Amino acid sequence: MLFETPDSRPLLLHDEPIYYNNRWVGRTTSGGPGFRTGKNLCFGYIDAECMHEKTALSGFAVKVAGEMHALARLPGTPYDPYGQKMREG
Repeated sequence: MLFETPDSRPLLLHDEPIYYNNRWVGRTTSGGPGFRTGKNLCFGYIDAECMHEKTALSGFAVKVAGEMHALARLPGTPYDPYGQKMREG
């Protein structure tokens, strides 16, 4: 799954625990700031049982250095193929 954090504070590297509704369901595999997207992104493997609803986009969190941070599951890729975000500013 692809996730983003609403804030850019946590440094997501790998193996951080992922929670769904306060239950441990997986781990991140990689993460970091997406410079082209402006989002703090991470990939993770999660237990398929927590995805009983295909539309479940919220309720996820990641624990980094003992602190919980909200995660939002992205329904698709956050890629900006026309480079609009680079031209703004």
